[in-house]
Amino acid sequence: MQKRTENYKFLKEKLSGIALFSEENDFVPMGFPIRVQNRENILEYLHKNKIFAPVHWKELPVDGGEFLFEKELSKEIITLPCDHRYEQADLERIVEHFVEEMV
Repeated sequence: MQKRTENYKFLKEKLSGIALFSEENDFVPMGFPIRVQNRENILEYLHKNKIFAPVHWKELPVDGGEFLFEKELSKEIITLPCDHRYEQADLERIVEHFVEEMV
């Protein structure tokens, strides 16, 4: 739990401008969700560089007309890894590649 929380905080410090959640949390994170505009390009780049970054809720099981905000949000979310297997050097590599693709 402690390692996941530390890794989440590291990513939040480095990528605060695109973090899905800006407030402090009191949960044990499974990943670090971010919001981006060009998700498919970023995913392609990250995956090509051997960085696992899943997409959750690629398609919502509801009518998009009733949930417009949620439908748009679901097109922008990527979850970066922050679990206990990642050391700070791994996270720095993720941030470096991510920032490189965003520029």
